[in-house]
Amino acid sequence: MIFFVWGTDSYLIREQLNHWVGQYKAKNPSGFSVSRFDQKNFEPDEFRLRVSAVSMFGEKKLIIFSDVLNKKDFTDKIFEMLRRSTAVEKTNEEVFVIFSEYTEPTGDKREDTKKREIFVKEDHVAFLLKKAYKSVEVEPLLGARLQNWILKEFTNRSVKADQGVIKFMTENLPNDLWFLSQEIEKLSLYSSKITLGILAEITPEHVSPDIFRTIDALASRDKRLALKLLHQHLQKGDQAMQLLTMLVFQFRNIYLIKKYSESKTAIPKNLGMHPFVQQKAKNQGKNFSLSELEKIYQKLFETDLAIKTGQLEPETALDLFVTTAC
Repeated sequence: MIFFVWGTDSYLIREQLNHWVGQYKAKNPSGFSVSRFDQKNFEPDEFRLRVSAVSMFGEKKLIIFSDVLNKKDFTDKIFEMLRRSTAVEKTNEEVFVIFSEYTEPTGDKREDTKKREIFVKEDHVAFLLKKAYKSVEVEPLLGARLQNWILKEFTNRSVKADQGVIKFMTENLPNDLWFLSQEIEKLSLYSSKITLGILAEITPEHVSPDIFRTIDALASRDKRLALKLLHQHLQKGDQAMQLLTMLVFQFRNIYLIKKYSESKTAIPKNLGMHPFVQQKAKNQGKNFSLSELEKIYQKLFETDLAIKTGQLEPETALDLFVTTAC
């Protein structure tokens, strides 16, 4: 029985492969009948032996091939034996053969489509697609599918992430599931509830530079530019409360760095502030006095309270904050 997973996203290929292997191991727990082959370790005689040998403990056999289809002379040997073997039959439940194949995307959608059309017509691939008990094609996740994947990864770690966090990660971080899974793991170790403020603190290098530009405009008392940047955020679909959270986060950092710098006191390690955040806060703090920062922080508190108590609509409250802070 053949299973085939292939496509242009190596993370999803590994995920699907692990899913099938997990299903196999749930029924065949010893793992003694699992064989893995790639271009470096394939020996025809060993493969033939693995297929024909009697399994220990009466377990089913699992044979995994990873990224072997792009080398014709190599795959010819495999498929010559497969075609003569009953392992390829969909009714054979004694031998499970999994092929996983990653194809590098070119970055050009039209070129990738052409490349895929050629790939599926290759003899060995066509054979797998015809004979496979189950075939899965994967491709990079986009839009809602990527958001759902990020949400699932947080949920699997028993972590609740604000919708704004998921939206921000989808739209602003690299669309690379290996990278995103590492960032999600890092955030999950920090807290069981992730807000935009926490996201900015833990992964500050990915915070939208427009937030910093808005603060720079406030610092230079450029009310028109600050309002323009704020409205650009809202037009892109950013929520007013998300923006307020980011502003509170950064002004808090500016205030703390300014306070410790002016008192010539070392910044406490328990602040847990990323070096990137520290440097940005230090640079922006040069444009404010400590008393000005205290007033701004108080205005942010009042803005937050006005929104949460229903006194003002979020967008109106932010406009008023910018108007009075400049």
